Amino acid sequence: MLKFILVIDFLLATYAWLAFVAVVLGWLKGFNILNDRSYGVALFSKCLNLVIEPVLRPIRKIVPKVGVVDASPFALIIIIMAVRYAMALYLIPKLV
Repeated sequence: MLKFILVIDFLLATYAWLAFVAVVLGWLKGFNILNDRSYGVALFSKCLNLVIEPVLRPIRKIVPKVGVVDASPFALIIIIMAVRYAMALYLIPKLV
């Protein structure tokens, strides 16, 4: 059971990093440092959106935009951090 919890923790950490990469990619596109005319950037952006968007969509209904900044990825990262913290604080000590 502990190995399963650690795998879930790893997957949550990976998903948080993917959300962070999506934020940075959005900023780079917004400042016109990267654009979707490049095949590699477009492919990476599309694959990242396929992974991140299904989770961000319900969060976007709750979290409003702050000016032009989309705060939903930050909310997702905070939620993931809270879940990981709760797992480390309550679940893992009971299994060890």
